[in-house]
Amino acid sequence: VVAVPIAQMLGALLAVAAIAKIRRFGAWRAALAGYRLVPARSAVAVAVPAAELAVAAGLLAGIAAAGWFAAALLAAFTLVLGAELASGSVPPACACLPWSGRPGRLTLVRNGVLGAAAVAAALGVRPHLGRGFWEASYVVLWLAVAALAVLVLALYRQVGVLHLRLGPRGALEEEGEGPELGAAIGHPAVPVGRPALVAFTSAGFQYV
Repeated sequence: VVAVPIAQMLGALLAVAAIAKIRRFGAWRAALAGYRLVPARSAVAVAVPAAELAVAAGLLAGIAAAGWFAAALLAAFTLVLGAELASGSVPPACACLPWSGRPGRLTLVRNGVLGAAAVAAALGVRPHLGRGFWEASYVVLWLAVAALAVLVLALYRQVGVLHLRLGPRGALEEEGEGPELGAAIGHPAVPVGRPALVAFTSAGFQYV
């Protein structure tokens, strides 16, 4: 049985977002300028990452009150973003993470999930993953392996189809090397039942 550290996971996420804002402070301020409802943007640009770092430290330390502060931060961002989207304005990406895109309705859903995690961290909820979870994970893993096997076989078949479409090539698959396809080659008789060494040679290569 493994306990899920919700508070620590949420704290790590907030810490990464805050550090990304600080490292890309110019992009963060430019993104914040797209929120027309935010007053005193210069002060907010500094206060938000500072608050995220403080809340992240509290969550990583296991302080229950930090969960409520995290929920308040997420609620404030969700309300501002929802108002912007309702007015028909789509703010630019917040530069919170390198792969983050422009916020939208899915961002509101994501904030709702994170807000629920923040409340759970504030209440000290620690869900446990028992035997059922691990059995389900093994089933999913074996299904993924089966899907990969089918994919490899499909690719193998496509390679065969590609070879058929390209048509036959000469011996050794080198232009001008070896005998022509279908040509008779004189060779000594190979004794039946005895080991034998067969060599194919050309002007520049020798294959054994």
